[in-house]
Amino acid sequence: EDSEKEFVVFERNYLSSLSHSYAVGQLCGNNAMYKEVYKWYNDNINKRIVYPDIYIIFDLNIEMSLERIEKRNASVANEIWIDAEYMKLCEKYKEEFLKKNKKHFEVHRIDASKDIDSIYSEVLSILGL
Repeated sequence: EDSEKEFVVFERNYLSSLSHSYAVGQLCGNNAMYKEVYKWYNDNINKRIVYPDIYIIFDLNIEMSLERIEKRNASVANEIWIDAEYMKLCEKYKEEFLKKNKKHFEVHRIDASKDIDSIYSEVLSILGL
């Protein structure tokens, strides 16, 4: 169904699952979950799942990310998600993944410290809209 659409936009992709399972494994000293997710990903890439055409990375330093989360004053489903070390591990994994697999997709970075209208305009520009 999605292949019939001109654009399919996902807030997160499999890269998010890979990076989160990697970070948890690193912090807990047990990479079993990461190995399972990574195996599933490798077994299914270009079969049941495909590389995206484009990754749009919203760059925002960890300190500002944590400030924004605090300002929202919303509950977070998992407290580990707002741990700076955890966030650094996720970012490290994502960067290594993007570098290793860059032949499969384009990567565009947007400075997410900008105002929302500027960010939105950049996204539209990347998509050619």
